[in-house]
Amino acid sequence: MEKIKEILEFDERLTEYLTSFKGVYLNPGSVLRVPSYAWGDWGIELTDDNIEELYYLSQKAYEKEWGETDASLNKLVGVASVNAGLGDVNADMNNLVGKIAASFLADISSDKELRVLDIGAGTGATTLATLRAMISIPEKWKTLLDRTKFILVEPSEKRVLSILDSIENDLHMPMRVADSIEFQFCKDIDIDVDPNSINIVISNAAIHHNAVLDRSLRRIAETMKEGAMFVNGDWHNDVWHDPIEFAVKLYPKLLSLEGNDLDSFFKGYFELFAEGSRPSMFLDMYMQTSLNKSFYEFALKFCELYPHTKAQKIADDQIIQFWVSVNNEFKKESENRGEKVTATIDTLESHEPIPQRKRTMAVSGIETDSIKVQEMFQHLKRTGKYVEKGNVHRMIETPQGISDLAAVMVAGKRNR
Repeated sequence: MEKIKEILEFDERLTEYLTSFKGVYLNPGSVLRVPSYAWGDWGIELTDDNIEELYYLSQKAYEKEWGETDASLNKLVGVASVNAGLGDVNADMNNLVGKIAASFLADISSDKELRVLDIGAGTGATTLATLRAMISIPEKWKTLLDRTKFILVEPSEKRVLSILDSIENDLHMPMRVADSIEFQFCKDIDIDVDPNSINIVISNAAIHHNAVLDRSLRRIAETMKEGAMFVNGDWHNDVWHDPIEFAVKLYPKLLSLEGNDLDSFFKGYFELFAEGSRPSMFLDMYMQTSLNKSFYEFALKFCELYPHTKAQKIADDQIIQFWVSVNNEFKKESENRGEKVTATIDTLESHEPIPQRKRTMAVSGIETDSIKVQEMFQHLKRTGKYVEKGNVHRMIETPQGISDLAAVMVAGKRNR
């Protein structure tokens, strides 16, 4: 698919098809939500004529979801996460991001204003976690609060403004703290922040809401001072990169409970895709080698060929369980209302595997293994302020092993 019209029409057909089955309450969202480096697998061809418009449309696909909703969507993610057996992993990542950020700020000896940039601030939970960690630092906390300014970047005004109530009611802080918070209601690439002015960037479960991540990270890097830090919690898996893996891993979990015919589903799904996509190549392979097997059986074997580490496999299984949990929430809502209600959050995401995220950050000028980052970790360990497992810190351990799904990374701006 090269023309914009073809891509948008495909989005409509895909959504209509996937939501037509009994028991499915999830909307896929636009295919332009998956990482831009995976667009080719979905049959999208980047050209000099369409590249800028595709980037714009991918941004709009996320703005519709997160810019037009309120804190209830964040609550849904927390409920689905707990029900999927992950705990409230976003809250856990917020606490760790806040702890690292506060420790870093406390060790800056300058008496100048400290500037914190919170990307994809949501309900302000990451900033709140940083404030909590700051007031737990003996002796320094009052001075630290007085000289720190927070800039919260978020597309939804009604979501992020809830932080003001939290400062007064949850943290019991004086409202002068709220005076040090600036709000910007925009996407991260549109931020109005001076170059080389930010001491630390914090973010949690937000960076992946961007299919063209390297562009946003370069813009974020521009705002960072030399020696500035980027502390980022996020979700990592690679289910959404490939349309075959996406369908094979998620939809049997949703369809089999309602007695849908899996082979019929997969045949119709693959036939949606145009020549040049990975599903079209799969169909060619199927026709040449396995007429005696079902579409589903063959697709399952096809996916087993993909290389994954053990931690990546666990992450993929967990993100599928999370989406099954989201589906269940909207199934209950539909039963309560007596009509089908589909999810307000879309399944296709720009999650990256951890090694890919580190590469994306590096090409954008933000490094996880620079000398500056290593020195900071050694200092925090010596002072006892940070004794976690280091960089990258994976948040979830299971009986089967550690998972890549949720992780906090610390990075620094590359010195020129």
